[in-house]
Amino acid sequence: MSKNIEIEALRNLSEQLTRKLDKLKQDGPLGTDDVIKLEAESIQKITREARKGMKTTQEKISDLSGVAIGTVQKIEKGDLHVNLLNFMRVLEVMGIELCLKKK
Repeated sequence: MSKNIEIEALRNLSEQLTRKLDKLKQDGPLGTDDVIKLEAESIQKITREARKGMKTTQEKISDLSGVAIGTVQKIEKGDLHVNLLNFMRVLEVMGIELCLKKK
């Protein structure tokens, strides 16, 4: 996948998430569960797009990262109940950087 296509895919993802966030805000103040759900959807979409952009399989990501295939599948489903070290290993193989910031 070319860089232009990757940038366009991420731009589309950003727009989709912004629309979802706006809709959630219309329903009232965002609770912690709403934010976590939104983050899980972001992780799901970003990881799936990254893997597809690499033109590889979940099995190959599992092999390269040394993480069980089930964990890779959970991450792509947006399941946040995975070991942080394994999560970081998968992101590293996919070329994704995790950024944290203080509220």
